[in-house]
Amino acid sequence: MREFDDVYFRMFGVVRLLMDENRPIWETNPIITDCYNILDNNIKTLKNANVILMNRPTGITINKKLLRKELNLLTFLIKEALRLYYRINGMEEDMLLLTYPITKLQKMLEDTFYVDASSISKLSIELASEIAPFGITQIMIDNLKDGLVTISKLTPERDKIWKKYATTVKLIPVVIKETLQMLKNILDPLINIYQLSYPDFHNGYFLSRKRTLKPGKHKHYTITIVGKLLQAESLVAISDVKVIAGTKKKSTISDIKGNYNIKIYKKDADTITFSHEGFETVILDIPTKIIKNQVTVNVNLVPKMDV
Repeated sequence: MREFDDVYFRMFGVVRLLMDENRPIWETNPIITDCYNILDNNIKTLKNANVILMNRPTGITINKKLLRKELNLLTFLIKEALRLYYRINGMEEDMLLLTYPITKLQKMLEDTFYVDASSISKLSIELASEIAPFGITQIMIDNLKDGLVTISKLTPERDKIWKKYATTVKLIPVVIKETLQMLKNILDPLINIYQLSYPDFHNGYFLSRKRTLKPGKHKHYTITIVGKLLQAESLVAISDVKVIAGTKKKSTISDIKGNYNIKIYKKDADTITFSHEGFETVILDIPTKIIKNQVTVNVNLVPKMDV
């Protein structure tokens, strides 16, 4: 889900206002008149989108996606513990009912995922004491149950209004790109015609075309954080380590070789967290030295000491 940046909207609005004030200068030029009409229509579209998206389901969408990611991993861990329990006790048929990997869980449709995850939650509640030796705590089981309740409450709202707002969100970058191209390729050269005859209008137009950011706000672009996760003493790769990066809490897990990569906005880069059952959680500052939009963070995780 793209975050709506109204800096462009404000810039377009200033350009249109300046042209309104100087309409007699260019109103005889049909090309500029057409460009102004496009600019005016696009500003209205962006303004309406801004009102629609403000404090609306975009926040719920982002939260739901983050919750779904957490539940994917949690469901997978509990499922694997249940499979181990069934296998150790010779219950092959029950074990075979839980054969799908985490990749299939991630791709499941909402309804299918909810039904399967609910089934796993129910089984884990019934067998909590039996699967506890495999690292499944009561807190993990409770979190899965509570997360499924939350997701189920969001579904009816999604069915009613999601498609309408999704269309608006997809339209925003298209309108912004179209407007910027129109200003750059058509209006900018035409306004240069008035450099000598109407210098105030010419200079005011190009001044209003500059995109000025609020203090503390940075240009949106991404960096990729990559690295390898190993056990501290044995230097053996650790898979399924949960990695959370940036203020937006984007997450991923390490692969079988201990490698991970995660993409975040540079403006969101503060800390990165590594957590895995049985190991001490590590929280590090994301390095500020960026080479070709990439930073490397390798970590050796230390096993938790038995109390």
